[in-house]
Amino acid sequence: MDELRKRLAFSIILVLIVYAIGVILYENIEGWNWIDSVYFMTATFTTVGYGDVVPHSDMGKLMTVVFSWVGISIGFYLIYTISMYREAAFDPKLLGIIHRISGKKRRSWTWANTCAGPLPDEGFYFLPWAYYEYAPPRMRSASEA
Repeated sequence: MDELRKRLAFSIILVLIVYAIGVILYENIEGWNWIDSVYFMTATFTTVGYGDVVPHSDMGKLMTVVFSWVGISIGFYLIYTISMYREAAFDPKLLGIIHRISGKKRRSWTWANTCAGPLPDEGFYFLPWAYYEYAPPRMRSASEA
């Protein structure tokens, strides 16, 4: 758990460092205020890209390319780290509460407790049935329907 907290803190610090560098550079190169800089970087990092604030100088455009690659990568790392922390810290507690409320016994998840395979005309399905005492419902093929 301590390792996950360190990773979470590290990813948050990385995001803050990239924002700080970006705000300083966009203020100096494009002449934007800090609010426009943070707004533009957030729209770029989240791949929204509204287009209402755009860099006009060549240096600002090149800087945006670099910040896009770096920011999107760090953003995904932050999301991954948050999900890993949530999975380790909160999911066992939530599953315990769910099982106490539902009255079902808790089982550990294994690949044997999953149902995976092709569905006719619908692609692929993957359904974990680990936390239930009953077997998954049998999937009917198109010919049986």
